[in-house]
Amino acid sequence: MAQTTTLAQLKVRALEQADLTNSLFVASARLTEWINDALGELHDIIVTSYEDYIRSTATITLVSGTQSYDLPADLYKLLKVWMLSGNDRYIMRRANIEDFEVKYERRMMPSVLGPQLLYAIMGTKFLLDRAPSSSGSVELWYVPQFVPITDEAGVIHASIQPGWEAFVIYDVAARCLVKEESDPAAVLALRDAVRKRIVDSAPSRDAGEPRHVTDVYSRRLSSFGRYA
Repeated sequence: MAQTTTLAQLKVRALEQADLTNSLFVASARLTEWINDALGELHDIIVTSYEDYIRSTATITLVSGTQSYDLPADLYKLLKVWMLSGNDRYIMRRANIEDFEVKYERRMMPSVLGPQLLYAIMGTKFLLDRAPSSSGSVELWYVPQFVPITDEAGVIHASIQPGWEAFVIYDVAARCLVKEESDPAAVLALRDAVRKRIVDSAPSRDAGEPRHVTDVYSRRLSSFGRYA
């Protein structure tokens, strides 16, 4: 079932939980701020438990002689980097700092780019261990940053499964109670129970085909450049 919970609905439910229905004790703008704080934390919980709930892709066009490129503005966590060649993808490996100083023999990629390129993320830049000898394309798979919602009719992210929004409701209700100088302990216990449920259930989204161990050390490049 698609997520349909709006910002306005979260405010109503949080105030109900804090026994502040129709109260103006907490300003609407403050509720929006607290809700987005909690949604941001929920975003972290989800992507830490199972990063494939939220995934974006972006393509970087490599330019001959250029070593540094801008990362996507919304990048939060990088998942995988691929060198593109026609309809094929080839895994790019992350560079260590030493790789930018030490020259050594690398395995060949099946492209005009020459010896295999390594990459690193430094600040807001996607940096290659050396400038490519010609143009090409790199595809990034990544977790995007959390985007706050400000429109009262705005719907929370589809990655938040029905029921998980309770984490936000209890978190905001607890903040309301603290502001009111009431004891938030009972509501915080409910919030933590929802957090545990999310952490326990999120990793098994693809329960029919669990993740498997990949031996990255024994793989080798075939004569066509793909890992065998």
